[in-house]
Amino acid sequence: MIGDDLRIAAAPVQPELTTEQAFKDLEAILTSIASSPSHYRNFAVHYLRCREALMSGQARPALPGFLVQCGTSDKFRDFITLFDASVQARRAFLDQALGGLRASLGWTRSYDIFDDDDF
Repeated sequence: MIGDDLRIAAAPVQPELTTEQAFKDLEAILTSIASSPSHYRNFAVHYLRCREALMSGQARPALPGFLVQCGTSDKFRDFITLFDASVQARRAFLDQALGGLRASLGWTRSYDIFDDDDF
């Protein structure tokens, strides 16, 4: 019993996400789910973390309504599959819908593919 408690206590704590990293990760997750809805469970926990970081930060006013409403990756999967059957249309919708949030961070759609972490 004591050994079990020690393993739980020793579990690594995830670092807090910055608004920028949360957006970058969530955009990739949303695009992946929109492209292949059957993989939504792979992103469930990280979707929640990224969404929470954006909901509780300065980016909250710029969040599109579907992100406010879709509290889980499976809710987003349901939303995006009902939105349009075409993957291309889904991706175009996401690009347009995330434009306000992207602009609030001072980004354009064509951002550098290399992170500062890559160097």
